[in-house]
Amino acid sequence: MTISTMASSTLSAATLASRSTNLVVPGSDLGPSLRVATWALIALSGIFLGTRLYCKWRRHRAIHLDDAFLIASWAMLIAAGVCTTIEIGYGFGQHSTALIAQYEENGNPGDIVKSLNAITLTGQLAITFGICAQAWSKTSWAITLLRITSGRRLRGFMWFALVSMNLFFAGPAFGYWLQCQPVAKAWQPLLPGSCWKPEVGIVLGIVASCYSGVMDLAFAIVPWLLLRNLQVSAAEKLGIALAMSMGVFAAISAFIKSSAMPSLTSPDFSFSGVTLTLWSTAEPAVTIMAASVPMMRVLVQSVRKQPEPNWSSETESGPVGEMTANDTTVLGGRRNTLMAAAAAAGLPARAVARAADPERDIALQTRQ
Repeated sequence: MTISTMASSTLSAATLASRSTNLVVPGSDLGPSLRVATWALIALSGIFLGTRLYCKWRRHRAIHLDDAFLIASWAMLIAAGVCTTIEIGYGFGQHSTALIAQYEENGNPGDIVKSLNAITLTGQLAITFGICAQAWSKTSWAITLLRITSGRRLRGFMWFALVSMNLFFAGPAFGYWLQCQPVAKAWQPLLPGSCWKPEVGIVLGIVASCYSGVMDLAFAIVPWLLLRNLQVSAAEKLGIALAMSMGVFAAISAFIKSSAMPSLTSPDFSFSGVTLTLWSTAEPAVTIMAASVPMMRVLVQSVRKQPEPNWSSETESGPVGEMTANDTTVLGGRRNTLMAAAAAAGLPARAVARAADPERDIALQTRQ
């Protein structure tokens, strides 16, 4: 039996079922809404990322590894958005029965096979790019926290979270491509062969998403641990901690996405899979925005306050995990406050002495 014959038999049966149960709902196309929402999230996250980079340029600060991962994550998000847009062009967002009826009216069953393969392939690519965007955006935030974290246990936990999270993401990323024999059946579903049970992919996705959400919550707690001994006003401490804890919204996105994973087994996935696709875009987009908020807070403060002397020509650049006086958030100019903040942030001794100089009253900035 050829692929076309198999496709014709399968689609004819589905068409008869749709007619008998009256499942075709005219006008129920979520594709345009999904396209608008996808590119709105990409654009909004791009604005946040661009503002973060602008702040660094304005303050004469170098691009670090966490910035590079965040830029790469946004590039993967764009690639996923392009694949989703192509997928929508082939009919993703409509009920399967409506698509079958539409192609049947055109009298060319072969087009249905091509569209099915195209939707599957672009969907697989969108999933892969989306997973990379999720993994790299969270890796960026973990590296940022590592750069300001001191203490063997806390740094050990951060490294464990960073490595384990990427391993959990690697499972679904490779699994969705290697689940069938022959391998091509993964993106040409009408080929003869066998694949893993659909429940395997669902379990992999749910486990990775839930673990990602838990790590997002852990990353949101770390700044509070770093700031608990800082001798500053409660309002200032709260502002810094909240700015560095926006990852909680990424956790919410991850948990919502995991709840939509069972739609992978839906016979009407072209319609019911819209929710999963949307939240797969939202999670990395929200993470990029959350990772950019602390630097945007510095920009807001610089606008609200009078310009301060620029000591950038005298600052030192140290390895990851060290900070200079010009790299820190405005917390005050008193010697004891700056010394406490410098100690909590793990500043090198010479930078601590310079940050504590009351004549300079250098603002203490949270390293990005």
